Amino acid sequence: MGVAKRNDENDISIVEIFNQIKSKSDKSKIINFALELKKKQKNRIKPRPLDIGYKGDASRKDL
Repeated sequence: MGVAKRNDENDISIVEIFNQIKSKSDKSKIINFALELKKKQKNRIKPRPLDIGYKGDASRKDL
């Protein structure tokens, strides 16, 4: 089994793309968008498993 090789010539990081943007207003819009997205991800409700079932005397954790 071989290790997956990366083509470093075509790899562009987000930082490199951000550094290519000249407009300060565009940079601030991107930063504000990223901060709002991070805030929304933090407040996101995580999905519950569907097999919660009956929580009676013995739950699945106790069995």
